[in-house]
Amino acid sequence: MSPQHTPGAHRPPKPQRVLACVLCQQRKVKCNRKFPCDNCIKSKAQCVPASQLPRQRRRRFPERELLDQLHKYEDLLRSNNISFEPLQKDGTRAHESANVESGDDLDMEQSRCTNASTPSTSVTAAQPTRWETRDLWHMMRQGFRDPEDSDSESSREDVGEIAIRIAWDQSCLNDDCLLFGVRQTAVNLTTMHPETTHIFKLWQLFLDNVNSLFRVVHVPSLQGRIIEAIGDMNSLSPVLEALLFSIYSMAVLSLTAHECLMAFGSSKKDLLAKYQLGCQQALVNSGFLRTSDRECLTALFLYLVSVSTSTDPRALSSMLGLAIRLAQRMKIDTEAACVASGVLEGEMRRRLWWALVLLDARVSQIADYKSQTLTPTWDCRVPSNVNDADLRLEMKNPPAIHGQPTEAITCVVRSELGDFIRNCTWHLNHTAPNLKVIARKLSSIPQGLNMESGEVLGLENMIEDKYLQRCDPDNPLHFMIIWETRQFIAKCHLMQIYSALASTSPTTAVSNLDAVVPYAIHMLECDTRIMTSPLTKRYRWTANYNFPAPGYMHLAECLGRRPLSEHADQAWEVMSDNCEARFAHSFLDRGPFFEMLTRLVFHAWTAREAVAAQSGEAVEPPRIVTKLKNVMHQKDQVVGPPSTELLAEGLIAGTSDIPPRMAMGLGERNGFVAPEIGDPYDFPVHTSLRADMNFLDWAAMDWVTGTGQPSAWNDYIYSK
Repeated sequence: MSPQHTPGAHRPPKPQRVLACVLCQQRKVKCNRKFPCDNCIKSKAQCVPASQLPRQRRRRFPERELLDQLHKYEDLLRSNNISFEPLQKDGTRAHESANVESGDDLDMEQSRCTNASTPSTSVTAAQPTRWETRDLWHMMRQGFRDPEDSDSESSREDVGEIAIRIAWDQSCLNDDCLLFGVRQTAVNLTTMHPETTHIFKLWQLFLDNVNSLFRVVHVPSLQGRIIEAIGDMNSLSPVLEALLFSIYSMAVLSLTAHECLMAFGSSKKDLLAKYQLGCQQALVNSGFLRTSDRECLTALFLYLVSVSTSTDPRALSSMLGLAIRLAQRMKIDTEAACVASGVLEGEMRRRLWWALVLLDARVSQIADYKSQTLTPTWDCRVPSNVNDADLRLEMKNPPAIHGQPTEAITCVVRSELGDFIRNCTWHLNHTAPNLKVIARKLSSIPQGLNMESGEVLGLENMIEDKYLQRCDPDNPLHFMIIWETRQFIAKCHLMQIYSALASTSPTTAVSNLDAVVPYAIHMLECDTRIMTSPLTKRYRWTANYNFPAPGYMHLAECLGRRPLSEHADQAWEVMSDNCEARFAHSFLDRGPFFEMLTRLVFHAWTAREAVAAQSGEAVEPPRIVTKLKNVMHQKDQVVGPPSTELLAEGLIAGTSDIPPRMAMGLGERNGFVAPEIGDPYDFPVHTSLRADMNFLDWAAMDWVTGTGQPSAWNDYIYSK
């Protein structure tokens, strides 16, 4: 076959697109695209087809050229391991400038989704290694761009992330039934909402008792929407409805059973069940499994907190894993994405991410799983110390950071503590040693101390100087965060010493037990302050669930080994004060809480009595021993509900040894949402430090009656 007869050789060329003439384009009038056109003939002007003019390059803004050059030079410095001060210290690039010349909405949203962030907040300038995540769609668009025109038409016609998202939304319509029940049609939840006066009351309770601790909703913008929605509940958007039901649930959870009955005329148990069911259905209606809406994720977070007190931590950990994955897909863990979202949205994303991470770390640790979330692998910075009123939707520049405590002081301090944990050497040694290379090096370590031993002391100095010293102890929120934080730091000191002793000889480990006693005592003292102060009444729904088990465990062990140590009298007094503060009215009907505390205390007191008997000394039992003995002699003892403080410690294992988690005093409660900062410690404790702890006989305790979640435990939760 000759070349003249090759298939396609005589295929007619594709006709060129006929454009309007130059004059019609300038006048912005319709051109009939016949040359000369009617308009040019009528005006007796020369008609010049636009297609005959040479293509002109689109003018680039000088600012963009300058930024591109600076980024190029910064990349060269990084590639040669040269330390320098970057243009943007948070490690992000002003990638939003790439949208200046493009008016295409799809292109702008794809650019906002571009993840050009680095974990620079976790790495010092002296460290040469730099990690940068890259976005597939951004790389493809960069690869196909016109070398003569960075804003070519072809780049704007690329299929991007947003187009794929729309395609999935249109092709998969029935995936919402994967969780929260199987159904094919949306459920009308109008009748499940409380009456109008109760909605306002629940909203105010949420603001006072819950949101002040988390700050995951922006009150000024949400309050107006709630007032508007109350007028027509039938027109509520699914996302707002889910958020409302999660707010109802959290408000009810923060009340005692008596307060709930007096305020709403219904039992706490019934209202929680009703509003949690409504939240489930509203989440399904909003398509939460594929959502990109931050408020939908906020509703899921609040729902998970509301069920945390009555849910197996293993199941809750799985659900939190889902929430974390949703957050990562929405890129709220990435500082560049937060910056690109705007000032208000970016700050709310940071608050929500840190709340999720701290909750996930706590639940994963309780569920006997080393969470890899609280690690230096993401760069979302700590929330800013600003009030909600400082954040407005139209803002282009972030507000000034306050030097004094603001409404967000609790979430800011907790995030600071969480940021310390995820970069802490002794934490990473036991969770992810390979990530120590990218962890931020703390600059506040006192001179003369090595990295590991000085980290906690540096944290303590920084938190006290930057936050706690500026708090007003007469302010309920400030009082709560002061003593929660000091209790947590005391626990960090205890953990750091245990970590150091784990690799020493048994003799050295036992001889250093007294070094931990002051921190264990301080933990109980802080907890007693929280439990006895009238200022913390509105937040006690969280404090009640943070029993200071590490302090009791260590003091009991030390008092059992050395009954006459220099700290013995103080330890007994502190334990007595805390016991009276936490169990002023009852011991949970002689339940596992009582069993654990009794075994701990009697073990230590038996050793003290043995020493006194040898010397012929008469000793008066401390108040905690007397109180426990009186309770034991009471009649009509009822088996109480299982203590989640102990469930969290992993004490129901059918082994004779207490697991390292118990020796380290972790978990403490299924209600991990309050003071504790999701401390996922799981250190190898020297066996000599817990060899005598078998006296507790954990496996012999009657923890659960029946199968599944015990009804007695649920009854206890709902009665509080």
